Amino acid sequence: MFGKIVEKIFRNRGFKRVIGLPALVMIGIGASIEASIFVLLGEGVKIAGALLPISFVFGGSIALLAAFVYAKIASIRPVSGADISFMFEIFKSRPFAFGLSWLIVLGDLSFIALNALGLGIYLNNLLGLSEIVIALISIVIVAVINIYGIKKTSLIESTLVCILLIFLVSFIVSLIIPADFRLLTQNYLHSDYGPVWLILSGTALIFTTFIGYEDITSVSAEVVEPGKVIPRALIYTVIITTIIYTALAFLLVSNLPVVEIITAKVPLINLAEKIRFPVSFVYTGAVIAVATTLVATILVASRKMFALFQEVGVAPTLLKINKQGVPARLVLILTLISIFLIISGSVTYIAYISNGVYLIGLIANTIGVIIFERGKRHLDTTYKIPGHPYSLYLLILFASTLIFFTDKKSLLSVLIWLIVGLVIFFLAKRFKNLGFTK
Repeated sequence: MFGKIVEKIFRNRGFKRVIGLPALVMIGIGASIEASIFVLLGEGVKIAGALLPISFVFGGSIALLAAFVYAKIASIRPVSGADISFMFEIFKSRPFAFGLSWLIVLGDLSFIALNALGLGIYLNNLLGLSEIVIALISIVIVAVINIYGIKKTSLIESTLVCILLIFLVSFIVSLIIPADFRLLTQNYLHSDYGPVWLILSGTALIFTTFIGYEDITSVSAEVVEPGKVIPRALIYTVIITTIIYTALAFLLVSNLPVVEIITAKVPLINLAEKIRFPVSFVYTGAVIAVATTLVATILVASRKMFALFQEVGVAPTLLKINKQGVPARLVLILTLISIFLIISGSVTYIAYISNGVYLIGLIANTIGVIIFERGKRHLDTTYKIPGHPYSLYLLILFASTLIFFTDKKSLLSVLIWLIVGLVIFFLAKRFKNLGFTK
């Protein structure tokens, strides 16, 4: 009842409901399976060794708990940029809500930059171009695709994700027979703090590989029957990606010694060469993974910025939707900001920024859901969180723990971004000519 009322109220935002469950799952998988799974495996093994597969299982468990939260938010606010709108509804302090939303947008932008740079790392030797040049070209191409329209974007996304899944399953199956499980013992790393420390440290780095599934909620205004479709799409996406990531990590440390993995620029290329799997397929898989992620992430980032600007009443000219139903000006602005991140950052540094911002936003959203539930405003919503409220408390504990393991320099950059955003917010509020209204 509540969801239908909200949906009716926000129908005038200009978006059409054209995305069903299969296409939504493809958007979720496309946003999740990205360059970091190809690039960060070596770094993850350097930290966690043979325990890296467990890091992925732990990360997937956190992602599943988070999926319940985002499904709830989507049922509460089945609109474009659902998590942003939810922030402003729950947290009555507008500066606080704006700050959190500003961080969430940074998470998407760093995620975009991470994938573009990951693609550059994979293809620079193959194409003879610098990593940054390849990244910039890919960003521009995907921005044009997004401006062309969401229905066509969804079709492209679904096609590419199907091809990517076929590749990944084929690669995983081909790794099973040559696996030498004795390598698991050899690849075990020792730590003064014990195996749990290794697992958590590994998860803190590779958790960015799960980021993306929550972007499903940001296109809520364009989903058919969002109350039913979005929760299923979130859960299916997390389960599928967790299985794929864990299998890849397990078979990597079961086929190559840790020394070779951590010294290789792209471990999966070495792995493919060892088992005589066509290396061209690995390159193709990486390209498709990045393409699907960039298409989906720029898509949802523009919707989040749309929701943020609409909530605070800034720059209405940027909120105009083109004939294809896309906020094209926002897409262009986000693309330009991503380009600056690409030029200024490394893959590992940006990955930690993406993780840190995501975890902060996840904790805030979870607290918001707890506040919403305690207000007994949830009685008419369609989605019920499994294990409520203990699953929410557990999620906050896990997410807070991972933040502790995040690189401190990256967190400092996040803090600076937040301060800049708040300065802009207060200045814009003070000076009406910057676009804010009372």
